Amino acid sequence: LQVAGRTGVPVVMLCPDASVTQTGIRKAARVGPSTVEEAKTMLNWAKSNPAIPIDGFAAIVPEGRAGNKVADDLQTAAKSLNLKWMKIVQVEKTSSNQWTLPKGFPINRANLICLWLEPIPAAQMAIALRSKGYHGLLAGHSRLFPSVFQDHAGEAANDFFIITIPRSKDGAAVWENFAVEYQKRFAKKPDIMAAMAYDAETLLARLLEVEQQTHKRLLFSELPPVEGATGLMRFDEYGNQQIPLAVGTLRNGRLIIQPR
Repeated sequence: LQVAGRTGVPVVMLCPDASVTQTGIRKAARVGPSTVEEAKTMLNWAKSNPAIPIDGFAAIVPEGRAGNKVADDLQTAAKSLNLKWMKIVQVEKTSSNQWTLPKGFPINRANLICLWLEPIPAAQMAIALRSKGYHGLLAGHSRLFPSVFQDHAGEAANDFFIITIPRSKDGAAVWENFAVEYQKRFAKKPDIMAAMAYDAETLLARLLEVEQQTHKRLLFSELPPVEGATGLMRFDEYGNQQIPLAVGTLRNGRLIIQPR
Protein backbone atom coordinates (compact mmCIF):
# COMPACT_ATOMS: atom_id res chain seq x y z
CA LEU A 1 0.00 0.00 0.00
CA GLN A 2 2.90 2.37 0.67
CA VAL A 3 4.22 1.75 -2.85
CA ALA A 4 0.74 2.31 -4.30
CA GLY A 5 0.47 5.59 -2.41
CA ARG A 6 3.73 6.88 -3.90
CA THR A 7 3.35 5.57 -7.45
CA GLY A 8 -0.38 5.96 -8.07
CA VAL A 9 -0.89 2.25 -8.75
CA PRO A 10 -4.63 1.50 -8.38
CA VAL A 11 -5.62 -0.76 -5.48
CA VAL A 12 -8.92 -2.58 -4.99
CA MET A 13 -9.71 -4.06 -1.57
CA LEU A 14 -12.19 -6.81 -0.72
CA CYS A 15 -12.02 -6.61 3.08
CA PRO A 16 -15.17 -5.09 4.66
CA ASP A 17 -13.07 -3.77 7.54
CA ALA A 18 -10.65 -1.91 5.24
CA SER A 19 -10.88 1.85 5.53
CA VAL A 20 -10.22 3.27 2.09
CA THR A 21 -10.95 6.70 3.56
CA GLN A 22 -7.98 6.57 5.94
CA THR A 23 -5.36 4.82 3.79
CA GLY A 24 -4.19 8.02 2.12
CA ILE A 25 -4.11 6.24 -1.25
CA ARG A 26 -6.07 8.29 -3.76
CA LYS A 27 -6.49 5.45 -6.26
CA ALA A 28 -7.97 2.93 -3.83
CA ALA A 29 -11.44 1.42 -3.77
CA ARG A 30 -13.29 -1.20 -1.77
CA VAL A 31 -15.58 -3.63 -3.57
CA GLY A 32 -18.54 -4.50 -1.37
CA PRO A 33 -20.06 -2.78 1.66
CA SER A 34 -18.22 -2.10 4.90
CA THR A 35 -19.02 -3.79 8.20
CA VAL A 36 -20.43 -0.50 9.52
CA GLU A 37 -22.74 -0.10 6.51
CA GLU A 38 -24.02 -3.66 6.74
CA ALA A 39 -24.55 -3.52 10.50
CA LYS A 40 -26.44 -0.23 10.21
CA THR A 41 -28.71 -1.78 7.58
CA MET A 42 -29.44 -4.82 9.75
CA LEU A 43 -29.97 -2.83 12.96
CA ASN A 44 -32.13 -0.22 11.24
CA TRP A 45 -34.31 -2.98 9.81
CA ALA A 46 -34.62 -4.60 13.25
CA LYS A 47 -35.29 -1.25 14.90
CA SER A 48 -38.16 -0.53 12.51
CA ASN A 49 -39.71 -3.96 13.09
CA PRO A 50 -42.19 -3.66 15.99
CA ALA A 51 -41.98 -7.42 16.62
CA ILE A 52 -38.29 -7.18 17.60
CA PRO A 53 -37.54 -5.64 21.04
CA ILE A 54 -34.52 -3.35 20.66
CA ASP A 55 -33.01 -4.20 24.05
CA GLY A 56 -31.88 -7.70 23.09
CA PHE A 57 -29.35 -7.34 20.25
CA ALA A 58 -26.26 -9.55 20.56
CA ALA A 59 -23.39 -10.48 18.25
CA ILE A 60 -20.73 -13.16 17.93
CA VAL A 61 -17.52 -12.07 16.19
CA PRO A 62 -14.19 -13.72 15.26
CA GLU A 63 -11.48 -14.30 17.81
CA GLY A 64 -8.47 -12.05 18.30
CA ARG A 65 -7.59 -8.82 16.55
CA ALA A 66 -10.07 -9.35 13.71
CA GLY A 67 -12.87 -9.75 16.22
CA ASN A 68 -11.86 -6.56 18.02
CA LYS A 69 -12.11 -4.61 14.76
CA VAL A 70 -15.49 -6.10 13.89
CA ALA A 71 -16.77 -5.35 17.40
CA ASP A 72 -15.63 -1.72 17.09
CA ASP A 73 -17.45 -1.39 13.76
CA LEU A 74 -20.62 -2.95 15.18
CA GLN A 75 -20.51 -0.50 18.08
CA THR A 76 -20.07 2.40 15.64
CA ALA A 77 -23.10 1.26 13.66
CA ALA A 78 -25.27 0.91 16.76
CA LYS A 79 -24.21 4.28 18.15
CA SER A 80 -25.16 6.02 14.89
CA LEU A 81 -28.72 4.69 15.36
CA ASN A 82 -28.86 5.42 19.11
CA LEU A 83 -28.87 1.70 19.87
CA LYS A 84 -26.79 -0.48 22.16
CA TRP A 85 -25.62 -4.06 21.89
CA MET A 86 -26.62 -6.20 24.85
CA LYS A 87 -23.53 -8.34 24.27
CA ILE A 88 -20.72 -8.74 21.73
CA VAL A 89 -18.49 -11.76 22.31
CA GLN A 90 -15.72 -13.52 20.41
CA VAL A 91 -16.28 -17.06 19.19
CA GLU A 92 -14.15 -19.75 20.83
CA LYS A 93 -12.04 -21.95 18.56
CA THR A 94 -11.54 -25.48 19.89
CA SER A 95 -9.57 -27.00 16.98
CA SER A 96 -8.41 -26.23 13.44
CA ASN A 97 -11.94 -26.30 12.04
CA GLN A 98 -14.23 -26.28 15.07
CA TRP A 99 -15.77 -23.36 16.95
CA THR A 100 -18.00 -23.32 20.00
CA LEU A 101 -20.39 -20.90 21.67
CA PRO A 102 -18.71 -18.62 24.21
CA LYS A 103 -19.48 -19.57 27.80
CA GLY A 104 -22.20 -17.53 29.44
CA PHE A 105 -23.63 -16.24 26.17
CA PRO A 106 -27.10 -14.82 26.98
CA ILE A 107 -29.19 -17.07 24.71
CA ASN A 108 -32.38 -16.64 26.72
CA ARG A 109 -32.23 -12.82 26.74
CA ALA A 110 -31.30 -12.18 23.10
CA ASN A 111 -33.95 -11.27 20.52
CA LEU A 112 -31.54 -10.92 17.60
CA ILE A 113 -28.12 -12.58 17.35
CA CYS A 114 -25.82 -11.42 14.56
CA LEU A 115 -23.18 -13.95 13.51
CA TRP A 116 -20.42 -11.73 12.09
CA LEU A 117 -18.23 -14.71 11.21
CA GLU A 118 -16.84 -16.56 8.22
CA PRO A 119 -19.27 -19.10 6.68
CA ILE A 120 -18.17 -22.30 8.47
CA PRO A 121 -17.98 -20.92 12.04
CA ALA A 122 -21.23 -19.01 11.38
CA ALA A 123 -22.89 -22.29 10.37
CA GLN A 124 -21.58 -24.04 13.49
CA MET A 125 -22.85 -21.22 15.70
CA ALA A 126 -26.29 -21.29 14.04
CA ILE A 127 -26.55 -25.04 14.64
CA ALA A 128 -25.36 -24.71 18.24
CA LEU A 129 -27.81 -21.92 19.04
CA ARG A 130 -30.79 -23.78 17.57
CA SER A 131 -29.79 -27.03 19.30
CA LYS A 132 -29.71 -25.18 22.63
CA GLY A 133 -33.27 -24.01 22.13
CA TYR A 134 -32.73 -20.49 20.83
CA HIS A 135 -35.89 -19.45 18.95
CA GLY A 136 -35.03 -15.80 18.30
CA LEU A 137 -33.74 -14.25 15.09
CA LEU A 138 -30.36 -15.13 13.61
CA ALA A 139 -28.65 -12.80 11.16
CA GLY A 140 -25.37 -12.29 9.34
CA HIS A 141 -23.43 -10.26 6.78
CA SER A 142 -23.63 -10.40 2.99
CA ARG A 143 -20.62 -12.72 2.59
CA LEU A 144 -22.68 -15.63 3.93
CA PHE A 145 -24.75 -15.87 0.72
CA PRO A 146 -24.04 -17.52 -1.55
CA SER A 147 -21.39 -19.52 0.32
CA VAL A 148 -20.80 -22.84 2.06
CA PHE A 149 -22.80 -21.46 5.00
CA GLN A 150 -26.05 -23.01 3.76
CA ASP A 151 -24.48 -26.43 3.16
CA HIS A 152 -22.90 -26.58 6.62
CA ALA A 153 -25.80 -25.03 8.54
CA GLY A 154 -28.51 -27.25 7.05
CA GLU A 155 -31.91 -26.60 8.65
CA ALA A 156 -30.37 -23.91 10.87
CA ALA A 157 -29.96 -21.75 7.74
CA ASN A 158 -33.72 -21.52 7.22
CA ASP A 159 -35.21 -18.16 8.25
CA PHE A 160 -31.70 -16.75 8.67
CA PHE A 161 -31.53 -13.02 7.89
CA ILE A 162 -28.71 -11.81 5.65
CA ILE A 163 -27.65 -8.46 4.24
CA THR A 164 -27.86 -8.48 0.46
CA ILE A 165 -27.20 -6.19 -2.49
CA PRO A 166 -30.31 -5.97 -4.70
CA ARG A 167 -29.41 -6.50 -8.36
CA SER A 168 -30.90 -4.78 -11.37
CA LYS A 169 -31.95 -6.81 -14.40
CA ASP A 170 -28.57 -6.11 -16.02
CA GLY A 171 -26.77 -6.97 -12.79
CA ALA A 172 -28.62 -10.28 -12.53
CA ALA A 173 -27.50 -11.12 -16.07
CA VAL A 174 -23.85 -10.38 -15.18
CA TRP A 175 -24.13 -12.67 -12.15
CA GLU A 176 -25.69 -15.49 -14.19
CA ASN A 177 -23.00 -15.29 -16.88
CA PHE A 178 -20.27 -15.23 -14.26
CA ALA A 179 -21.81 -18.18 -12.38
CA VAL A 180 -22.05 -20.28 -15.56
CA GLU A 181 -18.44 -19.63 -16.56
CA TYR A 182 -17.19 -20.22 -13.02
CA GLN A 183 -19.06 -23.54 -12.86
CA LYS A 184 -17.51 -24.63 -16.17
CA ARG A 185 -13.98 -23.79 -15.05
CA PHE A 186 -14.00 -24.93 -11.42
CA ALA A 187 -16.86 -27.49 -11.38
CA LYS A 188 -18.58 -25.78 -8.45
CA LYS A 189 -20.88 -22.85 -7.82
CA PRO A 190 -19.23 -19.50 -7.05
CA ASP A 191 -19.54 -17.92 -3.63
CA ILE A 192 -19.82 -14.20 -2.98
CA MET A 193 -16.06 -13.80 -2.45
CA ALA A 194 -15.36 -15.25 -5.90
CA ALA A 195 -17.82 -12.76 -7.36
CA MET A 196 -16.16 -9.89 -5.49
CA ALA A 197 -12.73 -10.93 -6.80
CA TYR A 198 -14.17 -11.05 -10.32
CA ASP A 199 -15.63 -7.57 -9.86
CA ALA A 200 -12.31 -6.24 -8.54
CA GLU A 201 -10.52 -7.51 -11.65
CA THR A 202 -13.27 -6.10 -13.88
CA LEU A 203 -12.99 -2.73 -12.16
CA LEU A 204 -9.21 -2.54 -12.50
CA ALA A 205 -9.38 -3.51 -16.18
CA ARG A 206 -12.06 -0.89 -16.81
CA LEU A 207 -10.03 1.83 -15.07
CA LEU A 208 -6.91 1.06 -17.13
CA GLU A 209 -8.98 0.91 -20.32
CA VAL A 210 -10.58 4.32 -19.74
CA GLU A 211 -7.22 5.85 -18.77
CA GLN A 212 -5.71 4.57 -22.01
CA GLN A 213 -8.62 5.96 -24.04
CA THR A 214 -8.63 9.39 -22.37
CA HIS A 215 -4.87 9.69 -21.71
CA LYS A 216 -5.72 10.79 -18.16
CA ARG A 217 -5.00 9.38 -14.71
CA LEU A 218 -8.40 8.79 -13.13
CA LEU A 219 -9.78 8.03 -9.69
CA PHE A 220 -12.33 5.26 -9.27
CA SER A 221 -14.94 7.92 -8.48
CA GLU A 222 -14.42 9.37 -11.97
CA LEU A 223 -15.31 6.13 -13.74
CA PRO A 224 -18.78 5.64 -15.21
CA PRO A 225 -20.70 3.02 -13.18
CA VAL A 226 -19.59 -0.54 -13.93
CA GLU A 227 -22.12 -3.39 -13.68
CA GLY A 228 -20.56 -6.25 -11.73
CA ALA A 229 -21.54 -9.70 -10.53
CA THR A 230 -22.18 -8.33 -7.03
CA GLY A 231 -24.02 -5.20 -8.17
CA LEU A 232 -23.45 -1.79 -9.69
CA MET A 233 -19.96 -0.46 -8.95
CA ARG A 234 -19.72 3.28 -8.42
CA PHE A 235 -17.58 5.02 -5.83
CA ASP A 236 -17.33 8.20 -3.82
CA GLU A 237 -14.19 10.35 -3.83
CA TYR A 238 -12.58 8.10 -1.20
CA GLY A 239 -13.23 4.82 -3.02
CA ASN A 240 -16.20 3.65 -0.94
CA GLN A 241 -18.64 1.74 -3.13
CA GLN A 242 -22.04 3.42 -3.25
CA ILE A 243 -24.50 0.55 -3.16
CA PRO A 244 -28.01 0.03 -1.80
CA LEU A 245 -28.37 -2.69 0.82
CA ALA A 246 -31.37 -4.73 1.86
CA VAL A 247 -32.20 -7.53 4.29
CA GLY A 248 -33.11 -10.94 2.94
CA THR A 249 -34.27 -14.21 4.49
CA LEU A 250 -32.79 -17.59 3.59
CA ARG A 251 -35.48 -20.14 2.92
CA ASN A 252 -34.87 -23.52 1.29
CA GLY A 253 -31.65 -22.27 -0.30
CA ARG A 254 -33.21 -19.10 -1.73
CA LEU A 255 -32.83 -15.53 -0.53
CA ILE A 256 -36.11 -13.63 -0.19
CA ILE A 257 -35.81 -9.84 0.08
CA GLN A 258 -37.60 -8.37 3.10
CA PRO A 259 -39.80 -5.30 2.67
CA ARG A 260 -38.07 -2.09 3.70
